[in-house]
This record gives sequence, C-alpha cells and structure tokens, in this order.
Amino acid sequence: MLFVAMIAVCLLLADRSVSVQSNEDGLKLLHAGRTQEAEQRFRDAVTADPKNFEALNNLGVLLKRENKFTAAVGFLRKAAQFAPNDARIHSNLAGALRGSGDLAGAVAEMKLAASLDPASAAIAQNFALYSREYGTDLYRRGDLDRAIAQLRKAAELAPDDSAAHFQLGRALTKLGRSEEAAAELKMAQRQNQQSRDLIRAKALNNEGNGLLQTGDLEGGLEKLEQAVALAAGDAVCQYNYGVALLLANHVDEALDHLLTAVRLDPAQGNGYYYIGKAQMLKRDWRAAVEALEHAIQLNPGDDAAGQTLAEARQRLQGQ
Repeated sequence: MLFVAMIAVCLLLADRSVSVQSNEDGLKLLHAGRTQEAEQRFRDAVTADPKNFEALNNLGVLLKRENKFTAAVGFLRKAAQFAPNDARIHSNLAGALRGSGDLAGAVAEMKLAASLDPASAAIAQNFALYSREYGTDLYRRGDLDRAIAQLRKAAELAPDDSAAHFQLGRALTKLGRSEEAAAELKMAQRQNQQSRDLIRAKALNNEGNGLLQTGDLEGGLEKLEQAVALAAGDAVCQYNYGVALLLANHVDEALDHLLTAVRLDPAQGNGYYYIGKAQMLKRDWRAAVEALEHAIQLNPGDDAAGQTLAEARQRLQGQ
C-alpha cells in the first residue's frame, strides 16, 4: 500500500510540473502574439492540474480578450475558488462578468478585489466604473433607489468623474430630491469645465515648452503661466513653469512652483533637482543638499544631480 501511495504522489508531482511548464509556455506564446497556441498550452496546464489557478486565470483572461465571456467566467470562477484571496483574479472575473452582461456580479467581484487590495489604483478605478455602469443600468430599468446607491458609490470612488455625478443627479431628479440633484448636476458641470481647462492647459504647456526650445523665453513663460492658471493642480504644468522661471532667474517664484510640483507628485525626481538648483542660487546649501539627495533617491542614475550634490556638499562644508 505504501508503494502505491508513493507512486500516486510521484504522479501528482509530475502532473503539477507538467502543468507549470505548460502555463509558462502559454505565457511566452501569448507575449509572442501566438494566441491560439497559447490557449492550447493553458488548456494543457489545466488538464494536467485542474487546481493550477495561475493557468486557470491566464486562460480566463485570454478568453475574455477574445470576447468569449461565458467561457472566461467559468475558468476564472474556478481560479478564484483555488485562490480566494487573490485580488487580481477577482478583478479579472469582474471584467468577464461585465462583458457577459452581469453587472451586479461584476460589481460584487470588484468590491471583493478592492477589499483584498485597497492600494490598487486600477482596481479602484474599475470598481468606480462598474458601479457607475450598474447604477446607470438600474436607472434605465426604473430601480431608482438601488441606482442611487450604486451611483453614490461610484461618485465616492471617483469624485472627479463627471458622468457619475450627472447620472446621480438624474436619478435624484426622478425621485423629486431636487436640492441633492442640483448639487450633483452642478458638480458634474464643474468637473466637465475642469476637464476642458486641463486639456487647454496641456496644449498651452506644450506650446510653452516649444517656445523655450526655440530660445523664446518670454513667450514660453507667458504660455506656461497661462497653463498653470488653468490647471494649478497639475504637477507637470507647475514643474515646467518653475523650470522656466528659474531659467529667467526669478528664483523665489520658481521655487514656489517647483515645491508645488513635488507636493502634487512626490515621485518627481527632476522637481527636487531643480529645487536644489534654486536653493544653491539662494546660497542655502543645506536646503540644496536635502533636495538633491532626494532627487538622487528618486533617480539614482542622474549624473547631473550627483555632480550638483557634490558641489552643494562642498559649499556646505566650507561655511
């Protein structure tokens, strides 16, 4: 009996090894654009080990991409059974359910995915989108109370989504809740205006950078200032205007905008580099060293920041 059990274990391990290899082969084929062959390898992996949730997930995702939503849902549900705490799988299952027309199921799975990985921006974004779509569907079917609940959730998850506020305003209007409806519709209008302003700001930002490259500092500054006026909360616009001001030797004003840029986007290493440059012009060597050290932490291979940091440290030591 012991010998038979050992043989069974060996066969199981062999099947798992075959399954893992088939799954890896499928991924390579998929990345090479050989979709049909990849699908077969994923199927081989699942046949060899029906509990291989990675292969089940990969097969489900591939089928979803091919709009074979019913089949995709089946494989992704099995993957979720074997890996119930994998947010990625629940998110993929939500997408397949959405494709099959099951918006309620999609929202439920995406809610679970968000609870398992609350730090994922992509999951939060899709949770908001699916909630809005489900709320809109409920509104069209006349289920206003549930529609409002879903649309409120969408608006909470994505407060900048004008469509969520607009749909919520429409649903509230139908129920006669005019004050709440007016507030949501006003919010939607404001968000639409901000979107238009941001598009215009990006265009002005590009125009300003183009003028700077041709040597037209005054013209570039004018365009970049207009961009910041339209989109004060955009890190890129603040950064570019700050750098242009530094080129024009408006150091204090440049520093204000560069500090705003890194506050809006703390991962912007170039912003810290130019803050360091500005602090050096102000002869504040300690502040320059701190900013440049931060710049190198974010961009370890930045030779210019390294050289400038060495100079700032030398100046600080010579005080």
